[in-house]
Amino acid sequence: MPQQRIRRIFAFLAVLEKAPDCASREEAFELVHSTWLKVNMESATPDKDIEAFRHMQLRAEDGWQNLEGDPCHLQSIEHSGLCLYLHSDGAFVIQDLSSPSHPILMSKLGAKPSMKQAVPDAVTS
Repeated sequence: MPQQRIRRIFAFLAVLEKAPDCASREEAFELVHSTWLKVNMESATPDKDIEAFRHMQLRAEDGWQNLEGDPCHLQSIEHSGLCLYLHSDGAFVIQDLSSPSHPILMSKLGAKPSMKQAVPDAVTS
């Protein structure tokens, strides 16, 4: 993998690491999508294929698989070899399928549901 591409992937992962947790699959898609576009556009040599990725949506026509299941996944983010798994609770996983060992590069939990519970009524005796 070219050095420029590796730097771009590390920059992408660094931004995602600092981002707030997502509460839904759609929110996670928007975060990953907008971050990939931003990092690539800020690069000295943006990818030629970025225009096709810019218009991507969370649908089968754009390469997404298992949209009815949990998680759904995209086999490769813009031909990078990075596989993206999106969970319905906003969690996502990025795996490097271009490496023989297929390491997980990032795993981010979804936003935790509120643990606020109703206060029980006062007990009367």
